[in-house]
Parts: sequence; structure tokens; C-alpha cells
Amino acid sequence: MVMFPDVVQRMADNIQWTTDLGNAFLAQESDVMAAAQRMRAKAQGTGNLKTSAQSVVKTETIPQRQSGDHN
Repeated sequence: MVMFPDVVQRMADNIQWTTDLGNAFLAQESDVMAAAQRMRAKAQGTGNLKTSAQSVVKTETIPQRQSGDHN
């Protein structure tokens, strides 16, 4: 979060927005996580997601859950 001070400031300044964001995530967790994975793949494909002194990028393939599985 330190790298995104504007986001931290917005979260602090607008608690209702932060609460709404959290509730939206809880209501659509699988959709949010799928979107994050699509953005990561795109960033990695364009060379914008790579290991650096600050972070390590590791790619793993995890089997898809069956429609009835939870956790």
C-alpha cells in the first residue's frame, strides 16, 4: 500500500467508499480474484510484472475447483 499513497488517502478520507469496496469484494470474491489474475497475466505478458529487488514473481498452475467445491 505504501506504493499507492493516493489509494490509501482515498480509503482514509472516504470510509463509506472503503466499506462499499470491501462489501463488493465479499459479494463477488471469485469475480474479483479472476479479474486480478487476468490483469496479472496481461502485466506479465507485456513485461510489466517481473521479479525485482522488492518482489518475486512466481507462477503456479492451480487446478480449477469443481462447481460444488467450497474452500
